[in-house]
Amino acid sequence: MPRTDLAARPATAFPRVRPDSDSPTGLDYGNAHEATGAHPSGQAAVLRLKATYRADGTAQVKLAAFTT
Repeated sequence: MPRTDLAARPATAFPRVRPDSDSPTGLDYGNAHEATGAHPSGQAAVLRLKATYRADGTAQVKLAAFTT
């Protein structure tokens, strides 16, 4: 997928979780959990996302999102 605005996409889709790391080589939500407390029904509480940036301006993304 295009690398442009990649970091903003999970922040928009999963506003209650934050990345473990964001570096020039990739983005990692290795074991990001929503803050404790109630969350809207049907929305993910756990996000695992690993994006590896490539030289051609794209990113290889692996994503898993689920409730607890």
